[in-house]
Amino acid sequence: MPARRVAFVGAVAVLAALTGGPLLRIRTWWSYEDPLATDPLLVAVLALAGVVAFVAVLEDGHWRRLDRRAVAFAAALVGWLVVGTLWSLDRAETLRQALQIGAALVIGAAVALRLGLTAWRWALWCGLHVGLAWSVVAIYLHRPGTLDRRGDWAGVFFNRNSLALYAALALLVGGLLAVDLIDRRGHPIRLLALVVLGGAAIVDVRLVAGSDALTPLVALLAAALAAGSAWLA
Repeated sequence: MPARRVAFVGAVAVLAALTGGPLLRIRTWWSYEDPLATDPLLVAVLALAGVVAFVAVLEDGHWRRLDRRAVAFAAALVGWLVVGTLWSLDRAETLRQALQIGAALVIGAAVALRLGLTAWRWALWCGLHVGLAWSVVAIYLHRPGTLDRRGDWAGVFFNRNSLALYAALALLVGGLLAVDLIDRRGHPIRLLALVVLGGAAIVDVRLVAGSDALTPLVALLAAALAAGSAWLA
């Protein structure tokens, strides 16, 4: 398998792990009772991925290819979260989450540098749909833990809000990919890819509806507006 394909598959696996859902479901296989965020094995896996990504970004000056505005925005975000530990009620947890968000951003940057922006979007879309597809199967097979106490869908994720958030994010990424494909009229698998994206979008909308969660949609919209404003500034 060519190195680029190996990198793509690895990126999909890491991005799927970052969503938490697949890891949450796998973690139940050994009946580990600690919260997912503090599971030593899973924390170690994500930390290792973050360190490897950080080294990859710094290697041979690759970081210079990153957009300066995006780097500044990401650094400011993580810096603010770290500073927030000063007045947090749970400083250790706040710091852990800040570093985890920072690691996720570094991983995203490393994947984009290695694969390019378009392939990065496809890797993110595939990574998101690992947990979403797993959720569809688990929900319709009535697996334990796929519904919350109210009967709303949670899938393989921690709760219904997480399911709705990742489904909405998948819709957003899928839309960007569709726009890109529409512009590439000579692409050999353009129509097939558009059909796949359209079918996945229908499933994603159904997952959002089944979760009955609107808060993640508002949060995602706010984040998109903030990122867009920072990009245009």
